[in-house]
Amino acid sequence: MGPAGRVRAAFARWQSGTKGRLALTVLLVIAASAVIGPMWWSSVRYQALQQRIVEQLERVNRVESTPEARQLLDNGTVTVDGRDFGGVRVREVAGQLFNSQGRIAQPEVLASLIAQTEAPAWAPLAIVERPALPLAAWAAAVALVATSVWVGLAGTLILTVVGTVAVALPFWLAGMLAPMVALSGAGTLLFVFALLTRLVMLLLGQASPVAGIAQNVMREALRQRVPVGFIVCMLVLLPVLPMWIDAKDPLRYQIQTFMDRGTTLVYAFAACMTLLLACSSVAFEMRDRQIWHVLTKPVSRVRYLAGKWLGICALNATVLAVGFLAVFVYVQFMRTRPAADLLDAAAVREQVLVARVGTFPEYDTLDRDRVLAAVDAAIDADAALRSDIESGKRRELDVRAELATQKIAEFGSAQRSVEPGKGRTFRFRGLGDAKRQGSPATLKFEFHIGRDDTHETHPVIFRFADGTWIDRKYVPTQPSVVDIPASVIADDGSLDIEIMNVGFDGQGFFPGALPLNFDEDGIEVMHRIGSFEANFLRAALVDWAKLVFLAALGVATASVLSFPVATLLSFTVFLTASMSAYLAIALERFSAPQDADIGVRAFYAFVQVVAGGAQGALGAFGDANTTQDLVEGRVIPWSMVLKAAALIGAFWSLVAFLVSWIGFSRKEIAIYSGTGGG
Repeated sequence: MGPAGRVRAAFARWQSGTKGRLALTVLLVIAASAVIGPMWWSSVRYQALQQRIVEQLERVNRVESTPEARQLLDNGTVTVDGRDFGGVRVREVAGQLFNSQGRIAQPEVLASLIAQTEAPAWAPLAIVERPALPLAAWAAAVALVATSVWVGLAGTLILTVVGTVAVALPFWLAGMLAPMVALSGAGTLLFVFALLTRLVMLLLGQASPVAGIAQNVMREALRQRVPVGFIVCMLVLLPVLPMWIDAKDPLRYQIQTFMDRGTTLVYAFAACMTLLLACSSVAFEMRDRQIWHVLTKPVSRVRYLAGKWLGICALNATVLAVGFLAVFVYVQFMRTRPAADLLDAAAVREQVLVARVGTFPEYDTLDRDRVLAAVDAAIDADAALRSDIESGKRRELDVRAELATQKIAEFGSAQRSVEPGKGRTFRFRGLGDAKRQGSPATLKFEFHIGRDDTHETHPVIFRFADGTWIDRKYVPTQPSVVDIPASVIADDGSLDIEIMNVGFDGQGFFPGALPLNFDEDGIEVMHRIGSFEANFLRAALVDWAKLVFLAALGVATASVLSFPVATLLSFTVFLTASMSAYLAIALERFSAPQDADIGVRAFYAFVQVVAGGAQGALGAFGDANTTQDLVEGRVIPWSMVLKAAALIGAFWSLVAFLVSWIGFSRKEIAIYSGTGGG
């Protein structure tokens, strides 16, 4: 044994004892605290400075020309404890944040920009801005260190840290942050995968056939390097994704694009790995007669299938955890990129990396009597239509149903139209949380006007109940947002917004060129109710529930079919379920031509039955898509997580398990395996 081997052996003997483990845990916790402690202290000081700046900004009034306002507009600075903070960059954007009363609409946003000039250069700004993050990082580091020591991976942890620092340090010194984060993140995440795998193996080390089979599935998969290969591919591709995103785009779009592509990539890799391993693990054991060694022992076929399913579920949980952790780390890194402007930086913090819920305005509805009266009036006013009904050319019931649908649509459309120079007030409810928290809400709107020419811009003014207003320019059919201060929300959580088809040129008001209108979901007020981190965790749990079903599907098909057929069937079901939402849209527009013969109509009917049945059976799988909500900063409720876990993860898996058990219990394994079982 060489010197290195003797050192490793001595270290292993030392850490195997209780005293050695305690001492090593304390030393590593102290080391982690020495790294994270200064970051936490800087975060606390930064937070205190930002709060003091907010207090100064609340005194700014452009209309009254207060000294604080003149100082901010002329120099871009504010004075706190005798020191001036800010500079040229603040002066360039400060004028954009005043409301119609001459006050700073969102002092917290401007305070964040001003305080950035005092943020330490050695610490990520995304962490310094929130003192809770260093504490969370310290808690995670302590848990990682303690767990690594007590499961026997302390040496691996130390080597990983030393190797990662050695590789990433030159890039850090050269100011090349992207390669540094990619390399250090890859090393850390590979160790996290090794640690999670060790923990899962320990949990499965129970004296039961199911746990034993599950542990053997993981051991065999790791021996074949299949999950490691998928993780390495993810860790190679994820850092490359930002390079394919145009750096000239606003930062919020860059982060949204990366989250979309990153989470989709991780889920796709985990799903493919799950199906391939589930199908191969069962099918190859039957083909190579290895299953004989299991079923000849006191292990029932039910336990055999359950063990295979449990092992795949445990493995895809570790892969998904590492993949989503990688996406989360790179999102936090991308937050440190420069924003296009102050509004872009605020959008990242208040609209993207949050968990928001939306509310739509209250619309009037037509009751049954008003609908019938409108239909009767339309029939009475149309002589040709009355003639068609009386002659039997058209059924009166069909005509009345068509007119009722038309009148309801016209009534709704009229409520969502604003004539030039006029306004219409809409009421939103359910904003009590935003009022109590004092956090700004966001009005998301998408307007139509004239020919919907996207090369044009049109003015609009949003006026609130207290008389304040915000003017904006919008592009037809393009989604836009405007921040709404919490002060305009009523105490009961309601918000009245008057949309005025009017512009303001600095000297006076002028009417819009054409009537504007919007769809039923064309305006929405969104407000923050949770954190991005918790929302991200819920998204991962929903995806894991779907992977649990895919594991059951792969095991079920492989238990009764050969590997190629089982793989083909499993991937077909997976792709159909994933595209069920698009399939539903396609079915709405899929109909036979009016002049088609009976054969064509029969074909269309057959396709609709088959596709409609598949969509109806697997629609819940496609509906449990969290990527879009995560990208838009919409909350993923726990009800969605529980529904996915109960319906897809539990019930669907149980159905697949029962079907496979029925077929597998009747299969003659000795005849099926090998070339004939002789």
